[in-house]
Amino acid sequence: MELLQKYNFPGNVRELRTFLLRAYYGAEGTTLEASDFHFLSDLIRKGSGKKNPLNQIERQKIIQALRETRGNRKAAAQNIGIARSTLHYKINLYEIKDEEVF
Repeated sequence: MELLQKYNFPGNVRELRTFLLRAYYGAEGTTLEASDFHFLSDLIRKGSGKKNPLNQIERQKIIQALRETRGNRKAAAQNIGIARSTLHYKINLYEIKDEEVF
């Protein structure tokens, strides 16, 4: 809890959700432990930036969703749980090219 309280989450609740998912997928057990948030200590020390690990994870999730839907942006947005306009914004933000999807 201390680590989570020290970080200011500039990306809002969505960023917090991403942190929790990242810890969950990296956890060895069924209960999240402080060690599952090892990446958070590094971010607190370095500060967050445009190329932070969470953005890289989000970028990969978007590419994965686009691959799974064969480039169908509407379906990819639904699979991720975001609006299609948000998906378009993120594709431009992360400079995702068709070559990375297909």
